[in-house]
Amino acid sequence: MGKVVFGTGVLAFWLTKKLSDKGKTVIMVNKSGKANFDLPNNVSIKKGNLANEKNVKRICKNTDTIYHCAMPPLETWHKLLPPITTSIINGLSGSNKKLIYGDNLYMYGDTNGSPLTENTPNNATGIKGKARAEAATEF
Repeated sequence: MGKVVFGTGVLAFWLTKKLSDKGKTVIMVNKSGKANFDLPNNVSIKKGNLANEKNVKRICKNTDTIYHCAMPPLETWHKLLPPITTSIINGLSGSNKKLIYGDNLYMYGDTNGSPLTENTPNNATGIKGKARAEAATEF
């Protein structure tokens, strides 16, 4: 079965490249249905509204693993990322598909040099970090 990568940003690009290099068939999904880079033969791109659960379900119908690397523009994270994440989770609910979330470190805020562990609390003070923390708590 194929893989779906939500997003076409830097993380999505490199993840797709690794999957493609391993011979996996990959569908990338973004709002425009276009990529700013050449796609390998085993990679296609689709236009999709990830804030629509039914659309998420339809796109992922014949796949077994979905990678959530969707990243709206930074200035809209606080508005768009949490509902997109909720829609993806709800759209895949009950499907027994694997969902892997590609995240970053914004949600941790300033750790004052302390190492990050599984127990590091979400201490974001900025709007972007709070949006990342809110989206991550969906998992």
